[in-house]
Amino acid sequence: MQAEKNRIGELLIAQGWVRPEELEVCLEEQAGRNERIGALLVEKGILGEQTLLETLSRQLGVEIVEVTERSGDATALEALPYAVAKRYRALPLKREPRVLHVATPEPQDAEAIQALEFATGMRIRAFLCSAREIDIALEQHYGMEEALEKIVRNVTQEAALDGSSASSIVQVDTPAAGERPADGPADPAEAMAPIIRLVNLILLEAVRKEASDIHFEPTRHYLQVRFRLDGVLRRRMSIPKYLQQSVLSRIKVTARMDIAKKRTPQDGGIRLQVDGRRLDLRVSSLPTFYGEKIVIRLLDQTERKIDLGTLGLEGERRKSLEACYRRPQGMILVTGPTGSGKSTTLQCILKDLRSEGTNIITVEDPIEYELEGINQVQVLREAGLTFADSLRAILRQDPNVIMVGEIRDGETAEVAFRAALTGHLVLSTLHTNDTVSTVTRLVDMGVPPFLISSALLAVISQRLVRKVCPGCIVTGEPDPSALDGLPDRFLKAVDKAHWGKGCSQCEQTGYKGRVGLFELLIFSPDLRKDVASSADEGAIRDRARKEGMLLLLEDGIEKVREGVTTLDEVLSAAYWEGPSDAGRSEDDRPSSPEGDSREAAESSSRDPGRPTIVYSEDDPAVREAVCLSLEALSCDVIPAEDGQEGWEKVESHLPDLVITDIEMPRLDGYGLLKKIRTDLRTAFIPVLLLTGKNRCEDRMKGFLLGGDDYIEKPFDHRELLARVKRCLERSAFVHQGAARKGSVAC
Repeated sequence: MQAEKNRIGELLIAQGWVRPEELEVCLEEQAGRNERIGALLVEKGILGEQTLLETLSRQLGVEIVEVTERSGDATALEALPYAVAKRYRALPLKREPRVLHVATPEPQDAEAIQALEFATGMRIRAFLCSAREIDIALEQHYGMEEALEKIVRNVTQEAALDGSSASSIVQVDTPAAGERPADGPADPAEAMAPIIRLVNLILLEAVRKEASDIHFEPTRHYLQVRFRLDGVLRRRMSIPKYLQQSVLSRIKVTARMDIAKKRTPQDGGIRLQVDGRRLDLRVSSLPTFYGEKIVIRLLDQTERKIDLGTLGLEGERRKSLEACYRRPQGMILVTGPTGSGKSTTLQCILKDLRSEGTNIITVEDPIEYELEGINQVQVLREAGLTFADSLRAILRQDPNVIMVGEIRDGETAEVAFRAALTGHLVLSTLHTNDTVSTVTRLVDMGVPPFLISSALLAVISQRLVRKVCPGCIVTGEPDPSALDGLPDRFLKAVDKAHWGKGCSQCEQTGYKGRVGLFELLIFSPDLRKDVASSADEGAIRDRARKEGMLLLLEDGIEKVREGVTTLDEVLSAAYWEGPSDAGRSEDDRPSSPEGDSREAAESSSRDPGRPTIVYSEDDPAVREAVCLSLEALSCDVIPAEDGQEGWEKVESHLPDLVITDIEMPRLDGYGLLKKIRTDLRTAFIPVLLLTGKNRCEDRMKGFLLGGDDYIEKPFDHRELLARVKRCLERSAFVHQGAARKGSVAC
C-alpha cells in the first residue's frame, strides 16, 4: 500500500499538482491514520478532488462516473446489502448476469473488491467516483427505507390512523374486462413496507379529502402528486425523485398492471375499503419524457343520498322533469362536456324510478357506479359487444327503462330512438354545448327530424360550479367590471356578491363542494312542430325562451344571488347568448371578477426550474439579510414573520425548502418542524434550522424532529448558501451536475 501511495504521490509531483514538501508532511501525518494519501491531500486543500480523480483514472485505467446523475439500479442494489456497501463505500450501478458494476472511490483496493465479490457471488467491475458523491448516493438509495419509515410513522401517528387504515386499507383483485374488482385481503407482512404505506396514505388522504382523481406526474426533479378537488387540480405534494420508481411500481403492482412495461399505456383497477366506504379505483398509466404518469380515478360505490334537488335542480323545473321521466315511453337526454355531472344526474333519475315492478337495464362504458336493483351491462368492443348491439339485446329482455351511457354514433342513436317509440323510456347522454344544439347534433348523426320530434321528451344541459365554503363565506358589493356586457336584468339581479375568504375547511380556497347549473328544454307540441319542420337553432331557441326555458347563465345568476356560488364560477361555466349577443363566441364571455384573487395567483404555474423557499424569522434585519443572500441562488423566497405565518405559507405554496429560526413568537421553529413532518403534503420538504444558540441539546432536538441541517447565527453567507444547496440537492431538486459547479439549476 505504501508503494502505491508513493506512486500516486510521485505522479502528482511530476504533474506539478503537489510540491514534495507538501507530500512529505501528509505522509508523516498519514502514518497514524488508515487513510489514502490522495484523500488526505484533498482534505487539507492541497489538491482538488477532481484533479485526484483524473490522476487516479489515468494511473489505474478506470473510468470516472458521477453517481448522483445515474441512479443505482433497483436489481443491482438488491445484490449488495447496505452494511457491506457502506463499509466498503461501494454503490451498485448495474447488474448483468454474472457481473456487478459498482462505483467506489478506491477501485485499487483489491481487498475491498474481493470482499464485494464474496458478498454478491458476482464478478465486480469497479468505476471511480468521489467519496463525497458515494456518501450522498448511499444515503439516498439505501437510507431511503429508514427515512421513509420515519416519515410514514410520523404522519400516521399525527393522523391518528390505526394499523389497518395505515397499512392494509387497499384490497385488490384483477378486474378483467367487463368485471368488477373483487375484495381480497392484503398480505400483512407486505403491508409493513414503508413505500406501501406511503402509497396507501396518499390514497387515504385523497378519499378523505373527497378527491375525484389523483395525478402522479414525473418531472425532472421530483414526482408531483396532484388531487382534483371540486373539479380543480391542486398540487398536493412532491415526492423525491429517487422514490419515483418505487411509488409508481407499487401502484402498478396493486392495480395488477405489468411493471415491466413502461413504454406502453396500461389500465388497471384497485378496490379500496376505508371508513366504511367502498371505492373502485381506475388506474391509467401513460409514458412521458420523465417517466410514467399515472392517474387514479376514485369512484365511491357507497350508496349516496343525493337527488336532483341536492344537485341544484329545484322548483318547477324539477317537477317538469319528473313528469317527463315518469312517462312510459320517450327519450330524455343529458348534455354537457366531460366532468359536468351527466352520469350523476342520470343516476338520480334511475334511483327515483327503480321499484319492484320496474325492469331497468343500463349499458355503460365503463360501469362507474354499482346501482342496487338495476341491471348493468358493460360494453365489450373487443368481444363485438357495442352500444348498438347491447341495445338490441336489451330490447329482448322486457325492459321498462333503458339507460345508454352515451350516444356516440348514428347506429346507436337510431336504435335508441326507435326503442323510445316502442314503449320504453330511454335515458342517455350526448356531448353538446346546450339544449337546442342537441337537435342539430342528432340530425348530423343521421337521426330523421320526425323521429326526434316524436321521441324526445326533454333535454338537460348542465355544468358544475364550485360552491362557496359555508365556513368562511362573506358578503360584499360585486365588482362592476365583472358584469360588463351582461344585460341590465342581470345587473339588477346581482346586487350582492358572496365569496369565501379561505379557512381550514376549504384549505384556503374559499370553495367547498359543487352544485349544478341546469338548462331544461321540455318539448311542447309547438316545439315538436318546429323540430319536425327542420327549423334552425335560433327559431327553436326563441320558441323555448317564450315557453319559459331558463338558460344556464340565468340559473347561475340565481344561485349567485342566493349565495350558493360566485359570479366568477358562473361566468367560467356559462355565458350569455341571448338575441342581442348573436354570434358571440365562448372566448368573448365577460371577464372574471376574481381574476386577481389569491387562489388564482397561487394556482398559477410556478417556474419548475426555480426552487421555492419559505423563510421564517421574527428579526426583520436578519430576515432581510438572509433573503438578500438567497437571491444569489435564483430562488423564489417567501418570507414569514413567525412560525405560524411560516406554516400558512408552507401549506399554501408547498415549497422546495423551509428555513426557520427556532425562537419565534406564536409557533417556534420546533413546532413548525413538527407540523411539516407530520403532514403528508409537506413531509418530504427539507428543513434548515437557524439559531443563536449552539447547544448540543438544541441540535439533537431539531434532528430528532426531522430537521435536515442546522446553522448557528451569526453565520457566513457562503456557508448558508452551501447548506441551502446541499438541502436542495438531497431533496433531488437541484440538478446534481449544476450543484457541483456551485449553481442551482434553473
